[in-house]
This record gives sequence, structure tokens and C-alpha cells, in this order.
Amino acid sequence: MAVLLHRGLLVCASMLLARVSWGAGRVVVVGAGASGYFAAISAKRAVPSCEVLVLESASRGLKKVRISGGGRCNVMPDDETEIAELVRNYPRGAKELRGPMTKRFGPRETRAFFEDMGVTLKTEADGRVFPTTDDSATIVDALERAAAEAGVEVAFKSGVRRVDPGFRV
Repeated sequence: MAVLLHRGLLVCASMLLARVSWGAGRVVVVGAGASGYFAAISAKRAVPSCEVLVLESASRGLKKVRISGGGRCNVMPDDETEIAELVRNYPRGAKELRGPMTKRFGPRETRAFFEDMGVTLKTEADGRVFPTTDDSATIVDALERAAAEAGVEVAFKSGVRRVDPGFRV
């Protein structure tokens, strides 16, 4: 999960989806995984005047995206599946899946997010959704391109060791 620090406040990614109005400021996203990129892109799109920085300890981001679905990137479950049905099939963490994130950003919104970035998706017979290219690089490239186009800065080999009082990173 992405953790955001904004103007001395710890903010969870789902708050971005609530369209919280911020003035110009700084947002720091810890972690350059899928949720980190999503949070950073969403923050910059919601408040274009804010500075958004993603800090990642590794030499590159989106590592799990690159290998998910056997390298094809299983993006999401079928967007026709209702959240209640989806959580019944989730072996652990069903309660967490029913939180604010799924109420504001479920499979349909996920599909729209990727299609708005030019990614064409397909649904397989078993309900898994992949890019039509069957290549995780399609998703990686789309997220990296969207972040760059939005003006998100990503710093690799820049891990966070601690957050001091006042949320100084």
C-alpha cells in the first residue's frame, strides 16, 4: 500500500479518490509499486500544482507488476464482477477489500484508468483481465509514461529509513 505524506499529514491513497482539495504543496509517496504509481498519478492529476515525489529503495519500480500473471500482468478481476462476489472469492483480507478503496475505485474504475492511458484490456474465460498484448511491459510502460506526463518525480535507490515528527522523510 502506498503511504503519502502531505503538509505534515499522513494520508492514505484512498483519500485521493475522495477528491480532497489541497493547495499547492508536496506529496511524497513511499514505494514505486503499482499502488505507489497509482497514488502519485492520482495526486498529481487531482492537484496539478503540487509537487509529487515517489521514493523507491530499489533500482527500479513496478517489480511485481513485471512478473504478475506469468509476465502477462493480471491487471484485475472481470469488471462485471460485483465487489461482494469478488471478496467472497478472496482467501484472505476480504474485510480489507471492502474498505473505502473498493467503494470509490473498483474493477470498473480500474479498467477506465488503464484504458484512459491507452491500454487495451481483455477478459479471459476465467474472469482474469490482461492487456491484449499479454505483456506486463504494457502496464509498466503505461504507468511510467502517465507518471512522467503528469510531472511526477520518481527517485530510485532512495529508501525511507524513518519518518520524523512533523513527517520529515
